[in-house]
Amino acid sequence: VANPKAFGAMGALFSAHPLLPDSPVLGAALKGGILFCCALTINHVWMVAGAVLSGLMRHPVLGRALNITFALALVASVVLLFL
Repeated sequence: VANPKAFGAMGALFSAHPLLPDSPVLGAALKGGILFCCALTINHVWMVAGAVLSGLMRHPVLGRALNITFALALVASVVLLFL
């Protein structure tokens, strides 16, 4: 369960500025720990959300409503790109 592009982008943002200028190795270790905690938290939230949504999607009417809602959200997000 990973999104390497997102974590790569987060890593690039983190590497832009030193956290501890006097101790670059300790600063890098601290940044790695922070990134690890972020990844762990984000992945856990997505797994819980997926488990909840999978249960809701098993209901025929509710599943259809959720699919339509997600489709409309996707279309809206693409339309916003062109505004």
